[in-house]
Amino acid sequence: MKQLINKGFFYFLLPIFLFVFGAFNLFNYLKASEFGITNLDVRELSNYKTTRPGELLKGDIVSGSFRSKFPNLGIVSIRFFNQNRDSKDTLVFRLKEEGADKWLYEAKYETDQFLPHKHFPFGFPIIKNSADRAYEFQLESLRGATGSGIFIDYSSMPFVAKSSFQKSELLHDKKLLTFFISNKITNILGDPDIFLNTFLFFLPFIFFIIFLTTNGLSYQYLTVLISAFVLYDIFGISKNYDFAFLSVLLAWGLISHRFRFASRIAAVYATSFLILTPIMLIFKEDALAEKTSVWAYLFLCITVVQQVYDLKKKTIKPLTLRNFIHSFPNFSISNDFWINSISKPVRKAVEVVTLSLFTLIMIGSQIIRMVKVIPKFVAFYQDIYLMLFIRTLLLPQVILLISIIFAYIYLRKVTNPKLLLIVLLILFNLSSGKIISNAISFENEPRIISVSPNPAGEAWTDIVITGKNFRNIPFVGKVYIDGVEQGEYVVLWSDEQIVFRTSPTITRSGFIKVVPLDRSSSNAVHFEYDYK
Repeated sequence: MKQLINKGFFYFLLPIFLFVFGAFNLFNYLKASEFGITNLDVRELSNYKTTRPGELLKGDIVSGSFRSKFPNLGIVSIRFFNQNRDSKDTLVFRLKEEGADKWLYEAKYETDQFLPHKHFPFGFPIIKNSADRAYEFQLESLRGATGSGIFIDYSSMPFVAKSSFQKSELLHDKKLLTFFISNKITNILGDPDIFLNTFLFFLPFIFFIIFLTTNGLSYQYLTVLISAFVLYDIFGISKNYDFAFLSVLLAWGLISHRFRFASRIAAVYATSFLILTPIMLIFKEDALAEKTSVWAYLFLCITVVQQVYDLKKKTIKPLTLRNFIHSFPNFSISNDFWINSISKPVRKAVEVVTLSLFTLIMIGSQIIRMVKVIPKFVAFYQDIYLMLFIRTLLLPQVILLISIIFAYIYLRKVTNPKLLLIVLLILFNLSSGKIISNAISFENEPRIISVSPNPAGEAWTDIVITGKNFRNIPFVGKVYIDGVEQGEYVVLWSDEQIVFRTSPTITRSGFIKVVPLDRSSSNAVHFEYDYK
């Protein structure tokens, strides 16, 4: 009876608990986020216009248009930045259907209630028949002044149009509920942060299901899976997520119990990550060093717990570290594995289709990412974007892919070719993602695109520096020419444009650099000053 209860808990109650646990955390995450649970979002904005870049001053107007995909449009949400101080402005928000003469809604909002880097929802009466209709909005500053105005924060998803649905109408209309759920899933999959958090919330459940369905596979399969995820967390995920550590802790505990891993196996993992930590620090990868140190600590804790467990339970014939390393190349599948009950032709077809889809997803996803970053190269580098795209992104990706192909050709004879292909594709995906991240590191870095006029020959000439990421915080950054600051003569500073006035006393020919607040210096552009 006790054994039956234990099996019922392990095979029935535990997976239900893990699924509900993931759903509960996703629910709370969506509830606490800026996007809500019962909202459907549109994040694409067109015809965006602003009077000028930077801080909104009195009379400045920001406008844009969007197409609502859903009924019940009720909120236009915009992300602002108040420079971490109270902003003293009044904004007028207006909304109308595109092409209409009159505004549907108009209201005033005090900016002292806006939070830094957060969306502010401009709500209006629900528009029931908003599906597939285009709308225009407008923001006008009534009393913005330099140093006390507000900024539009373009760092991440600055605009969202929300269609709101009541829980009661969703529960009483099955057709509407189906429509809502399908589009909500699309919303979640379309947002990288929400998708990643959703994946991590359900990762303990996913690992548990994988564990249940892989009975009959040797320990190498699950060990490689866990190792691959840890590497993905270190090199592919920028932030620390508690659910990543919780998931690995659960998965390692399950496979250690199934295959009777000795505690020294976890100790080797802890030591490996501990060795990686100073290496990452040497290469100035502080974020990666923090990740490796956390994983070293986690596996060290696992080692201690396993040692205590082994002392109390005295595990019979544990898999020692020596046998673990010696047997690792020998992947095997026992007759107990469920796939062996399927006929060989069907099994072969499933393997081919699965591997083909996996290969297509691993390589195709990176190709899609590469295509999506082309506009960023165009925006930053303009005429020379193609050369830089090829040199910093396309060529390294081709070299990586060729290396993976050669590795597969030479290693498939000494190990399981199918598993080798999966491991190499995972490594390709991780490495390719790192190459893309490094190639577009300029995205948040200050960059000078042009300097005009260049050369300049008059004593007091306004020089316009055009570029990106100078920060929309006026007069807190610095402009240097060969190390000499031109600060006293900066007359305009915005995220994409700086204007400084030449001075016969300090301005000379040389290389111009821009150093915004809390950011590294920009690239250097040669400037010729001919005044004598």
